Amino acid sequence: MISFRKHLGVVSALASALVALTGCTENPNSNQHAGGVTDIGNSIAGVVVDGSGKAVPSARVVAYYDSWDQSDVKDSVVVQADAEGKYELNVEKNANIVLFASSGDECGLAATENADKTSRKIAIGKRRIYTSHIAGRLTGEMRVVGVTGDSAVTTLDADGYFIFYNMPPGDITLAYSDSSAQESNVKSRVEFTTTGDQNIMALPELTILDNDPAWLTVMDLRYYVGEGYAGMLVRNPVSDYWTPVTELPQTDTTSSRGVSVAVPQIDDKLTGFLFPIKVNTKDFASSVNLRNIVVVNSETYELLASEIEYWNDEEALIWVRIAGADSDVTTLNFEVLEDAQLASNLIPFTLGQKYDAVLSRIHFNGDEKTLTEAEGLLGKGAILDEDQFISIDSADLTWGNFTLSMWAKWNGDAGRPQVLASERGDSTYKFQWILEDGKFALKKGAPSSAEVFEFDAAPQLQDGEWVHLVLTYDVTNSLWSMYVNGEQLGKSIKFSPAYTGPSMVAVRVGGSGHANDAWAGALDEIRVESLVRSSQWIKAVYETQKTASK
Repeated sequence: MISFRKHLGVVSALASALVALTGCTENPNSNQHAGGVTDIGNSIAGVVVDGSGKAVPSARVVAYYDSWDQSDVKDSVVVQADAEGKYELNVEKNANIVLFASSGDECGLAATENADKTSRKIAIGKRRIYTSHIAGRLTGEMRVVGVTGDSAVTTLDADGYFIFYNMPPGDITLAYSDSSAQESNVKSRVEFTTTGDQNIMALPELTILDNDPAWLTVMDLRYYVGEGYAGMLVRNPVSDYWTPVTELPQTDTTSSRGVSVAVPQIDDKLTGFLFPIKVNTKDFASSVNLRNIVVVNSETYELLASEIEYWNDEEALIWVRIAGADSDVTTLNFEVLEDAQLASNLIPFTLGQKYDAVLSRIHFNGDEKTLTEAEGLLGKGAILDEDQFISIDSADLTWGNFTLSMWAKWNGDAGRPQVLASERGDSTYKFQWILEDGKFALKKGAPSSAEVFEFDAAPQLQDGEWVHLVLTYDVTNSLWSMYVNGEQLGKSIKFSPAYTGPSMVAVRVGGSGHANDAWAGALDEIRVESLVRSSQWIKAVYETQKTASK
């Protein structure tokens, strides 16, 4: 499911050379020398072994005083193993210690929670490359605990990915921290043990555990059981909000239903994509508890973030978030389960702002009580009165990039402008997205002296039919683009929003608040995202949602 093709095009070319040319001997120019701790109160003893379990004589062993919630190694103690590979280190009592052993070109890490862990076998082997990405995170720093030097720290790239070269195998803790302006000192970690001999170890997407942000989790359950998966055994978070995974879900013992969906064939990687899936509910008891419904990838046992839009006696519509699907994947296979343990104790999820770039999502299934309910494209929709609007919780949407999408049923020309979205101050429109005289346009300024910028193509709208409408804004270049049913409408417009002063009104969708300018039809599935989606992504959204509506 998860692809690291973006990084591995470079990694594959460099991996062999890096592992072969760079050994585990420590760089004299780095800060990896022992620090000489003097407050001794306990000892750790053990043996250093190679991959076959054979003792390694005269190996160098270092106890690093380090833990996931520190910013770097604080101090260290070093010894040399004897001819039988045995070592003993005197360290501070109850200290957080990470053991590092090396011999020639091989090395390894062994974790200890504190110095009471008095016996540790340290297995050494060739160095590895570790890579992954974090759901919904685009900034911050990742560190390998117990490893020193600049190579042990890296920053997330613009897509949330990170990569470490030339790292030891063994007990690995990756610590994530982010103190950017949007966050307040987020600190999380994931712990795993290497079990294979691969040069490149790519963890699936990492997710910060809801209600306990000290932990990063992996959603593919195969990594937690037996010998792990793909050369890694991920350790269960020690948290009241996590039930340890001891075995994979048994779908033949619970109410379940398999669902297969087609993946649009595009070049763009669908990272963090939301799939709407229709489920036949006749296999579930009428007393099913919807809070216990979970969705699993039936091929990988990956537990997927999901959200039920509606569920009745015949069918349900469930939104499922996938970490990624490559362009060569044609079908995704899901299993929908009723499993109370997985649903309530393992990983509670909601789809929304914390995932990727989604700022707001409105389904109209109970989201907007004041609107007139209507049949939607997917489940329920809503009809607005002439002076109504839907307020999006964003004081100023145009501070950065955005993508605004919705399904709208066009009921013909109403003989007046129809507003799809509006952002304004007290009396000046920063921008309005309107349909007027058969053309879509952008408008700005005071109502009596507004500037109008039309998209230079007329849409092919059919009276009484649903259309998928998308507006994107590239703040760097002041470019606005519009899409109708997955296809761009004419050319992008160069358009700088008006200045409205400090008094901003939250974005309004479907109207502006003035009488007689609301959208004269139904709306459904409104979504606001804080980035410019690609044309291929928009096409995939249209195709998957249109398919689910049938």
